[in-house]
Parts: sequence; C-alpha cells; structure tokens
Amino acid sequence: ILTLFIQIAPAQEEELTAEQQAYLAQAEALWNSLEQQQGEIALPNGVASLNIPESFNYLNPDDAKVLVEVWGNPEDTGGSTLGMLFPAGMTPFGEGSWGVTIQYEEDGYV
Repeated sequence: ILTLFIQIAPAQEEELTAEQQAYLAQAEALWNSLEQQQGEIALPNGVASLNIPESFNYLNPDDAKVLVEVWGNPEDTGGSTLGMLFPAGMTPFGEGSWGVTIQYEEDGYV
C-alpha cells in the first residue's frame, strides 16, 4: 500500500503596517457584528422566502450595509436591497471576496 501525504505550505504573510492592522481589526469587528443567517429566510415585505444552505450566509438589509461601508458603493436610497449572500467562510474584506445583493422590483406580469 502506497500512502501519500500532501501538505500545502501556508502562504507567506506580508508584514502589515499599523494602519493595515487597524483596518483589519475594524473590518473583523464589523463582520462579527453582523447577523449571518442560514436556513429558511423570509425576505422583507413578504415578497419571497429563501432556503439558504450551509455554504452561504444571508445578511439582512441593515447588515448589507457592508456594500456602502466597506466596498464604497453608493448608498441604496430606494430601499430596494432585501439582503445579501456571501459564501460561508468568506468575508467581504478578503482578496477575491464577493457577494450577491438580493433585490425585488415589482414590474408587472411576465
């Protein structure tokens, strides 16, 4: 029997400046303050419900503020954002991070 053990070396971390360390601490505190939900989620105004699997986290509209506060996107003044989805285990602060906004627009019948 041949057994192979594969070990991936951890990435070399760059030394962070004091400013970068402060930003990361602030970002982590913000992320940890958000209510990350899974399972059956009723969207605001009763427009739909979502079944969020363990591989994603749902953020309610108030917590979806990370778009404005972290990514610098324009504020949603129309109130159309019903929440966001992020891959579980990923934060909006990491390299290559992404999220999906959930919006509903009542346009009529199709």
